[in-house]
Amino acid sequence: AVGGGGKGVGYLAHGTATDWVYEKGAVPVAFTWEIYGDTQAHYMDCFRMFNPVGEDSHDAVVRDWVAAGVSVLPMLARHPDLPTASAVRGIGGGSGGSGGS
Repeated sequence: AVGGGGKGVGYLAHGTATDWVYEKGAVPVAFTWEIYGDTQAHYMDCFRMFNPVGEDSHDAVVRDWVAAGVSVLPMLARHPDLPTASAVRGIGGGSGGSGGS
């Protein structure tokens, strides 16, 4: 869907960059993932609000979101908006790829 992100997430969100990428950049699959937010952080502590503090917390966030990103790859091979789904089949492993010499 194209439009204000706030309708989908339930709060005021001015991020229309994803819409622009989809519409003007002709990117068939565009995502905006909010990967971290510390709801206990003071509103003046911008760093803590948007960044995991401490190595263990950082590593857990990275591990979880890398896994989430990788989990999307097999779905791309079947996405109807991709001009040639076969071009992405090689991303997730198996045979495929760009060929060439």
